[in-house]
Amino acid sequence: MKKIFCLAVICVLTIFTSCKVTPKKQEERGQEKNPKLGACVFATPQNSKTVNPSNLAISIHNGSGAFAKKMNVYGMEFIVMKDVPNSFLEEVGTTLQEIFPQDSSLNLVRQHKVLNNLIQYKATIPVIDGHHDAMPENVMEELYTKYENKCSVCDVIMYNVPLQTMEVVEHLLHFITDIGLNYEYPEEWSFNTKDATVFNVMQEAINKGFYDIDSYDDLKEDKEAYERVVIQEFAYWLISTYWNLQEEYGPNENEWTIRNKDELKNKLPSAYNLVENTVGEIMKTPSKSILEKLQANYK
Repeated sequence: MKKIFCLAVICVLTIFTSCKVTPKKQEERGQEKNPKLGACVFATPQNSKTVNPSNLAISIHNGSGAFAKKMNVYGMEFIVMKDVPNSFLEEVGTTLQEIFPQDSSLNLVRQHKVLNNLIQYKATIPVIDGHHDAMPENVMEELYTKYENKCSVCDVIMYNVPLQTMEVVEHLLHFITDIGLNYEYPEEWSFNTKDATVFNVMQEAINKGFYDIDSYDDLKEDKEAYERVVIQEFAYWLISTYWNLQEEYGPNENEWTIRNKDELKNKLPSAYNLVENTVGEIMKTPSKSILEKLQANYK
């Protein structure tokens, strides 16, 4: 779901897409000490920290600079603009916890490995106040200079925007699939190999007319970023449809035309099976209660 967002100080900086990020040109990224895959994700772990699943606290504390708050959930960091209310942050944190419940019916060993990936590859989610088009220049500059090279920053969550529920779900899923699933289920969810199941399922969806990627053509100059973005977006559409969220909360765009879980199973069974056999064993759909609370934030 494409919405262009420039993180730039005049001309050098990063081009984000709400739903995609393309920091720096490919040749520039090759010179970095910590190279990234798909213009977003560290190629190697940055620490050896592990999740503490018994700690369900959502920790909100003071940050510094343009991102005056920080939130930690399951060890994953959110950097937050000061005017984003704590109540919204708590709802975002609860959504993440509900996606990864400590439920004995799930494969918690693999779930914790996914969460460990988010921590060890330094997934960092910016939460901004309002639409990215109105983001102050100092916020964009800090995001680039302070965080882009030191963290895996794949997108942002916008507060008080239309379709607020899916704004949160979508961008949590981008980090989960780009980092967590990519490293725990590489044969199924890797975004940088055409041998991965998700790539082949995506091609089937494109060929059958269910997924239209034409709006991402402007990214083709950066092959790495383009390949990540089209799979990242496909993964979001796929998982949220499997969770039956698109019909009620989604944008109903031509980019993706399958609306619910039953349609997915009937029209694209390979995609249904991909989610069923991976996501289905470690994650769950957020509750109706938290989804409605998120939507109420758009005034």
